[in-house]
Amino acid sequence: MKTDTLIKLETKSLILEPPDIRFAQDVLEYSNDPEFCRYIDAKPAADIEECKEFMKNLSEENVKGKRAYWVIVQKSEKKAIGTIGFIFKHALRHKVAEIGYGLGRAYWGQGLFQEAMKEVLKFGFEDLQLERIQAIAREDNQRAIKGIEKIGFIQEAVFKSFYETVEGRKNGVLLRILKEDFLEKFDKGEHHGTTRCR
Repeated sequence: MKTDTLIKLETKSLILEPPDIRFAQDVLEYSNDPEFCRYIDAKPAADIEECKEFMKNLSEENVKGKRAYWVIVQKSEKKAIGTIGFIFKHALRHKVAEIGYGLGRAYWGQGLFQEAMKEVLKFGFEDLQLERIQAIAREDNQRAIKGIEKIGFIQEAVFKSFYETVEGRKNGVLLRILKEDFLEKFDKGEHHGTTRCR
């Protein structure tokens, strides 16, 4: 899947842009929060150079076709508040991708995560022609699980002792959404119109 020239995606409140080091300062602001990092298998960002390297790595993995990732930019504040996108771990012929995401804690509970996720899912099913999109979350991260269930993801399995964490071994939960299920929700008008920008 060619992901090195990802287009910008625009929703009512957000612009999703390809990774760029100009977002490094914004990334540092939300990613040096221990609570933000608790469930994403990462340590709080140490400095802006680390965040520049993070942006660079995401961009390079987009070019290599290993990911299709965006930076979530809030229109009202004109700043990056998180990242979201696809990770390609399976043979492309299967048309399956895993979705990853991280949203700054200051923006939780405002509906912005669902807004970004819906637009990225639409891009995955329509532009990338995926048939299945899945996510794996820590079982104790109920905020994330409930958040993606609201969009239409369904729990499929529990992976016992899946994660190694500072709090001990944790279970993982596999959730998925199929193209036909997402498009059914879209056809019913539950997905609002958006804009694609070159």
